[in-house]
Amino acid sequence: MNPRALLGLGRHAPLLLLLSLSLGACATGQSGSEGEGEGDDAAVETDTPTTPEKDTPTFDLVSPLDDVGELDTGSPELDAGTPDTGSPELDAGAPDTGNPELDAGAPDTGSPMPDTGTPDTGTPDAGRVDVGVADAGPRDAGATDAGACTGGQARCGAACVDLQTDEANCGRCGTACSAGGVCMAGRCSTVACMVSASDCNMNSADGCELIHGASLNTCSLGDNMGAFCGDRSGGFLCAESRSLRVVATRTGNRSRWYRGRLNECSTICPSSLNGRLTLRVPTGVDYDLFVYSACGRLIGSSQQLAGITDQYTLEGGGDLGSDSFDFYVEVRWFSGASCLPYTLTFEARPS
Repeated sequence: MNPRALLGLGRHAPLLLLLSLSLGACATGQSGSEGEGEGDDAAVETDTPTTPEKDTPTFDLVSPLDDVGELDTGSPELDAGTPDTGSPELDAGAPDTGNPELDAGAPDTGSPMPDTGTPDTGTPDAGRVDVGVADAGPRDAGATDAGACTGGQARCGAACVDLQTDEANCGRCGTACSAGGVCMAGRCSTVACMVSASDCNMNSADGCELIHGASLNTCSLGDNMGAFCGDRSGGFLCAESRSLRVVATRTGNRSRWYRGRLNECSTICPSSLNGRLTLRVPTGVDYDLFVYSACGRLIGSSQQLAGITDQYTLEGGGDLGSDSFDFYVEVRWFSGASCLPYTLTFEARPS
């Protein structure tokens, strides 16, 4: 039999028992009213073994659930032990009642001394602020001066240059002329000149007006430099003359003729004469010095390179009588260009 069916029968056993008793009472009453004869048949039937009825499980029609077992209502055993009432051990030491050491010094009650000076009541400066333009020119980044330059040149970096004609340093170091420009007299010009000419007036309308090789005059029309004593020694009973000194100066920037005279100033003693001509030229230009005793009669010259000074010494006299003589000087351009002038000096021994 299905265990679940047995469980259902066990639950409904009281109900089945009441139903069986009710059916039994009904059967007993019917048998007594029919008489004793039927009692024998009942006895006979009692002796005949009967087949027990098939145990058919009865289902509980009251509840749709087959198994409504009783729930376990037992109470779980609780731990009834005595709780731990012990207290943690406390530090029963006496608390530190010491006081920190305090600075018992008296507080500083001094007051700062107020400034009792008289305030400045002068009128504020209302002058205009200087708004001048700052110098924006290139900075000279040249190297340390490695020595003085000669011949009128200036040092730009490691090189000595002529600031009057150097196109990379025209007028001052670092100022370069634009493409096609030339540097003349320390200024850049856009006029392209021949190698023997310069644009010294910076006027492009007349172009390169200065042609250095074209002479301004001729020998006979040379610029007069004057006549001066040239006595160098007076001989016996005659006093020595003075030393040479500059007596005349001329400048120019083109080929040119000059003339002068060296006199014997002693009237009693015979004397030798001398004088000196010096030609100083600008950097980059070559002017030479030629000396004549008469036009066309060359007696000497000085032909140094460009930028180098030329010099010539005049000699004469020593005879009885007057030994005075005339001389002619040609300053001749050879190469280069510059608006700076050359300088010619004449030295003599004036009494």
